[in-house]
Amino acid sequence: MTLSLAHLIPQVEKMAEELAEERIHHHKVLGKVQELLSLYSISAFDFKAKAKELGVAIPSHEPIDHREPPKPITSPFFAIAADGSQIQPDRHGIALYYLINVGSIVLKEGSGETPIPKSTPYLYYKDEDLYEGNRLVQGNLLDVRRELAELQELTARVKEVAERAQEGKIPILALADGTLLLWVLEEEKDRHLDKIKAYVGEMEEIRKAGALLAGFISRPRYTEVVDLLRLIYFGEEPFSYPPHRRPWGRLTDAALFSFLPIGWRSALFECSSPLNDYYGESRIFFFYLNIAGEIARIEIPGWIAQSQELVDLVHGAILKQSENTRGYPYVLERAHELAVIKASERRSLEEMIERAMFRRGLSPLVSPKERWKRLI
Repeated sequence: MTLSLAHLIPQVEKMAEELAEERIHHHKVLGKVQELLSLYSISAFDFKAKAKELGVAIPSHEPIDHREPPKPITSPFFAIAADGSQIQPDRHGIALYYLINVGSIVLKEGSGETPIPKSTPYLYYKDEDLYEGNRLVQGNLLDVRRELAELQELTARVKEVAERAQEGKIPILALADGTLLLWVLEEEKDRHLDKIKAYVGEMEEIRKAGALLAGFISRPRYTEVVDLLRLIYFGEEPFSYPPHRRPWGRLTDAALFSFLPIGWRSALFECSSPLNDYYGESRIFFFYLNIAGEIARIEIPGWIAQSQELVDLVHGAILKQSENTRGYPYVLERAHELAVIKASERRSLEEMIERAMFRRGLSPLVSPKERWKRLI
């Protein structure tokens, strides 16, 4: 055994102790912070400019303590989702490549029709695919390419049913797993404007096809709304300290909105990320939603946020999709299953590459480092 579990015992105990202390602290302050949500319900609008400057949640047209019950959906609608996974490039492997696998599904909710699943792998091995300048495409750079591939697949699946949906006046909900903001590019947005524009372009294609778009974030750890209340109550001074040293600590928005009844949503807020300035009419808004006891974060483009009817439709459709899946939309579950690359599938791909290289007189050898790692 290479992992010394005995050495970890005191560290694990310490972690559990500090987590328990943090929970007690959050429980003590939570009631007060929730009261501030009502106290600053209207006055929060005066802090829009400062909220954007400091990177906290920006109030929308709704009072920040607004709560909205669901509007039940009884007629059929299309629910479409896409998700992706990847194999990172490995400098020590038999060949330098990366792979993106995108799973997607189209379901006509309420019709009894069989869902239409799809799984599409993309293999990248050319220099122009593998490098950005002198940087190998991996980590955040590969994450962005996967997210763009997911949205492109979502767009394509929406277009498959768009004509049929328009003829029957059937709504389409297109669901992405996770945020609609390319957060990983926030620090380097000016260097990657082409990727941001391509991503926003796909969002616009979904809009033109007549579909609604939403990002579903399970167990969110954001603190943007709590930070808004922190700004109003304490002023700017706490923001000169790291998050864990600010009053209330890392109390999350999900904890703040734990009072929401099941099925209800919070007020709409605008995301203050500088990336939003590049999104135009697709700039991102969000609300929190209690689904089966879990508080999820739902992100939507501005062209949906400005319409109460469309927000209600997204709200109701996500709840409908989550009725039998304990708080997570069915189509996202299926898309994830279709996207996952199993260990056995990865081994089969490696064997396929080995055979193809042998047939062409190439020697598929791993590096000495990798050879020793595989002997362990």
